[in-house]
Order: sequence, then structure tokens, then C-alpha cells
Amino acid sequence: MKNSILKFSIFGLLTFGLTGCKSDGDSEAPKVNVALNKTATQNTIYFGQTPASIAVDGIREGIYPQLASTAGSTTTDYWEVDLGSNHTINSISIYNRDECCQNRLSKMYVMISDTPFPPLATNLAGALNEADYIYQLPLYVTGDEFIPNIPNVVGRYVRLQKSGVNPGGDIINIAEVEVYGTPVP
Repeated sequence: MKNSILKFSIFGLLTFGLTGCKSDGDSEAPKVNVALNKTATQNTIYFGQTPASIAVDGIREGIYPQLASTAGSTTTDYWEVDLGSNHTINSISIYNRDECCQNRLSKMYVMISDTPFPPLATNLAGALNEADYIYQLPLYVTGDEFIPNIPNVVGRYVRLQKSGVNPGGDIINIAEVEVYGTPVP
């Protein structure tokens, strides 16, 4: 069977491509979400109802309270997943809140590290210094965010952290975070 691609568009704004796996002796493995059901943490929980684990449960629907949400108690709130071991990471998908407040992800940093981030949860400078890969989301986030073509960074920890310049406010709302990669032998 050759590689098959299914493409579809939502409201003509976002185009998604789903790729089937190859089986003609090609050794390319299908993409695997290595964050699914892994341990996730965040520095605060919005009204005690929206824990970090919601964002790695496999459900992409982003309607409150099916969201990982911080309380917005600092300008550098964070959400993080521990993949359990080092992985070669090649892409990340972040599924946003659907019914409102999508700009809460604006200017957020996405970081990958093979060692734990600093223990002081909101130490943005320390987290950026520890990161092996850094990507900053755009100023105006209005939907889901996809970070393709990560240059095969090896990491165990993936952190999303507010930048301190938060046009959408200090709260983080995340429906789902998917990290694609393969375990490092």
C-alpha cells in the first residue's frame, strides 16, 4: 500500500492532512502522539476544576470545562508534559479553546528540554535557558496551532509558558497537546 493522504478544510481557514502509513517495505513509521496520557502539570488550576491532565487525554474538543486551564495568577503561567523518557520530537499540535478566549495562547512559548525545567514554576528566564528548542506562538492566535518540522529535537519535557506579554490575559486554556516523535533507544 502506498502512502495515502486525506486532506480537509474547516471553514476554508485551516487545512489538515492525515497521512496513512506505508507498507511497501518502507521503514517510515506512522506518527505517534507520545504525550497521550502522560504526566502533565501546571502551576495553578482554574477554580480547581481544570487539571493539566485534561490536555493529554486524547480529546481535542475545547469547550470549558474540558480544558487544562491555569488560574492566571502570574504573567508567566505554564503547562507542561513529561514524556517519561527522551524522544526525538518532530512536531507539536496545540488544540485551543473553541467557544471563546482563543487569544489566551498568544505570544506563548513552546519549549522542549531533555532535562527538567527549573523548580520555580514561573521562572521564564530559567525555562528559556534550559530549553533545547524554543518556539513562540504569534501575537494573534485565533485557533489551533501546529508546529511542524521541528528539527528532530531530543527531549523529555514539553512546556507551554506565558511570555509575560499576554494580549489575551494571563490564563492558559488548552484543549489538547499532541507531541509527535519516537523514543530514543
